[in-house]
Amino acid sequence: MNHDFRFKKGLIALSLCTLAACSSSPEIKKIVIDQGGSEPSWVKETKTAWEEDGKIHFRGTQQIRGNERLSGCYDLARLNAKSQIVGEIQERLRGLLTTNESTLNENVEILLNKSRSVEFDGDVKGVRFTEEYFTRYRIGDDERVDCQVLSEISKEDYSRLKRAILNKVEEADPKLKEQIRQKHIDFFKGDDLAKKSP
Repeated sequence: MNHDFRFKKGLIALSLCTLAACSSSPEIKKIVIDQGGSEPSWVKETKTAWEEDGKIHFRGTQQIRGNERLSGCYDLARLNAKSQIVGEIQERLRGLLTTNESTLNENVEILLNKSRSVEFDGDVKGVRFTEEYFTRYRIGDDERVDCQVLSEISKEDYSRLKRAILNKVEEADPKLKEQIRQKHIDFFKGDDLAKKSP
């Protein structure tokens, strides 16, 4: 009987030690291996779009595995920035066109959902990429690289892009022309991007 009690006591102690060991597993930390110089202020910001000095800025990002080329990462980040520019315009237009009394037809919805398509990205003119930054790091056994690019577009080029997207929407649903004309001034009035974020 005394032997059974010791066995149970030992089994409980072993179970508690096992639980304690499992629950206190080491924390996996992000270890920076390399980076593209000192981190610019725009990288630290959470906003991906803002207005500054009469230009509209967008930040594009991309993550790759550590064994992939950095130049390819920057190319993908540039595409991401262009997609964000087009996507921001499309979302503003969608917001203006969808009201309580009207809905968008299927063709317009499909068109507005193509924010990452070549059809619109090819029409993004006047975008300049002014800065690049990367961070190469390791988490556990995985090595990753985060690439970020800073782009800018003039208000004039931004307005031209808005016009091009608006024209495509009008082609997709001619009935929206009147609704667009009524709200046209609001769409081109200004940009709701925050002034100087970073």
